[in-house]
Amino acid sequence: MTTMLEHLRNTARLGQRELAARAKVAQETISQLETGKSARPRLDTLTKLRDALELGDLRPEDLLEPSPLSTDPNLDSAATTLITLLKVLPAYREDDSRRNEFWWALSGHLGYQDLYPATSLAAALEATLEERYSTAATDLAEYVLMFFDPDDDGTIGILTREVGLGPGRQSARFWCRDITTAAWTLHRAAMTSYPRQIGELVKEAIDTTDLHRRQELCGSVYAVVRSEAYRRASVEQQIAALRTDPSSDVHLVVAKTGNAEVQAVALEISTAWEGLSLNPAIDAGLAEQLVDKVLAGLTGGHAVHAAHALIKLAERPDLPRHLLDRISTAIDREDRPEVAGGWVTSALLAIRRTLRSLDADTKAPRNRAGSPSSPADARCPLRLVTDEDTHSTWWRRLLKP
Repeated sequence: MTTMLEHLRNTARLGQRELAARAKVAQETISQLETGKSARPRLDTLTKLRDALELGDLRPEDLLEPSPLSTDPNLDSAATTLITLLKVLPAYREDDSRRNEFWWALSGHLGYQDLYPATSLAAALEATLEERYSTAATDLAEYVLMFFDPDDDGTIGILTREVGLGPGRQSARFWCRDITTAAWTLHRAAMTSYPRQIGELVKEAIDTTDLHRRQELCGSVYAVVRSEAYRRASVEQQIAALRTDPSSDVHLVVAKTGNAEVQAVALEISTAWEGLSLNPAIDAGLAEQLVDKVLAGLTGGHAVHAAHALIKLAERPDLPRHLLDRISTAIDREDRPEVAGGWVTSALLAIRRTLRSLDADTKAPRNRAGSPSSPADARCPLRLVTDEDTHSTWWRRLLKP
């Protein structure tokens, strides 16, 4: 059974040795506390560990309590239900003849310009089945909540037509409600399994105007806190974060929000490429260098980071046309490199749609104001999908007071 100490240490992405160094206790002590072999733990030792984990006024002895994720009897059945119901979808059945139709219909309905829902669910499901990391099931649950809304008639219609969840729409609605109920069980458990102190640190990192305090938060043990603090930090601090912070989440946020000086440093760090590809103010010259690095990186040791950045670049109609054409030429061919999870294929689909949309917009007749000559000629602009889009997900309304 996982203790809160181990649960929080994993949340901070610290090994036992790293936490021991921060708390100035022996690594063996942490090992014994997490496995329950320490019969009489000292209060001062637990206090040191609490302080090293930045948990403020948490009672030190609470670190020895079981993690809620280990004791909730509903979580195993919820994860099983989630996996079972997902395997009803065309991508996971032996007969997958309707796979493309279903995922394109769902993606288009949700406003995506590529197969992001399909690739995200497939990767998370694979990680859950193989138990690659402890929070894989809760990550899968979040994707389910992002993509399936039991109250959305459009989604229900697609499930009825393309998946064959019938007869009638009611069966599809029951499926959608069952899978989102299971996902909500897992997500709620994950969200309530952390002490309130972590949430308070995140809020403080967002709200504080005290430069000294912000600098302290940039040194937080939690990457989510550091990310928010660095987002509002000085250029010098952001560059230092790119060079020294071990978290790819921090690199993404800093590269996504940094100025030209920060962008130049991010270009040399593969874990920052995805954030740089999302930066709305990316320098034109740097954008060209980024495309070169990303395309070259698809066949090297940074293939995953390169592929993630490639999708974001392919979805940007605001990039110079010659860069979009370069991406298309590099990957729209039979011998294109592929990265586990189908990321390059998704980028290919995205770049085709981006170019097709731009070409259609160029050919559309225009009036004197420069707008399409009629509503029928107007095309919805491509939407740049970012991590911030998840904040408008339908189920988040349940979190509001």
